[in-house]
Amino acid sequence: MREATNPNYRKKAESPKFVRVVIWAVVAVLALSLLGRQNRHSVVSDARTICVNAGETIKVKIQPDQWSGWIIGPRYGRFTIDTPSADWFEIFLCTGKRIRVSAYQWKPLGVLPGDRFRIRGTTGEATIAVFVE
Repeated sequence: MREATNPNYRKKAESPKFVRVVIWAVVAVLALSLLGRQNRHSVVSDARTICVNAGETIKVKIQPDQWSGWIIGPRYGRFTIDTPSADWFEIFLCTGKRIRVSAYQWKPLGVLPGDRFRIRGTTGEATIAVFVE
């Protein structure tokens, strides 16, 4: 009787299925957005993970359209990065955050959140030094 008198009446079985579909759609959108953060640029084919200790300096090949391998440093290490030109470089942190530094907008990196990152930028070799205060 309620169905005939109220056009907005829904059966109880319809609501939970609709809610499940909406939840799955939201989860899928979030997962795809997290995957897309780094995947706008591929990783260099010969990328390898580099572990660096405090007081060490390493050289990493970088390219503008590909991320380097993971660079792992001490948990509270400070990093200095010198790139081949003063154009720009970008860092992708393990937290998903990106930091882009251009020639006209220099900012010190200091302690990065997390202990690993990838780098890309103007083609050449970047020099990365790590120290702990």
